Amino acid sequence: MKGPRRGKPGSGERPPAPEPLKMPSRGPMVPAASRPFKIESPFQPTGDQPRAIEALVAGLRKNLSHQVLLGVTGSGKTFTMAKVIETVNRPTLVIAHNKTLAAQLYQEFRSFFPQAAVEPSSNQLFL
Repeated sequence: MKGPRRGKPGSGERPPAPEPLKMPSRGPMVPAASRPFKIESPFQPTGDQPRAIEALVAGLRKNLSHQVLLGVTGSGKTFTMAKVIETVNRPTLVIAHNKTLAAQLYQEFRSFFPQAAVEPSSNQLFL
């Protein structure tokens, strides 16, 4: 008796796994210390931003697993996070809850870090 064909609808078996994606080679990895994240912006932190930047950086250095940055629309949260990224100088993953916000954040981070590889991927940005 022959068994059901692998992946046939209704057979209860999974189809074969697809081939892994081939990512383009970017050459050797360069340590972050040799290519610092440097903001290019005429703006300086104002109001509560300096304290927020210090608190977020301190939390990262303490390896806190959760931190929250609150603010109304237009309060400078993206700039604050850009200053945090510049200060800690570590590659960063930014996750947005929708594609419109992801596109907006991509444009802003790209303008703050024109020398960095800001790369969009669905609702995520890699810096």
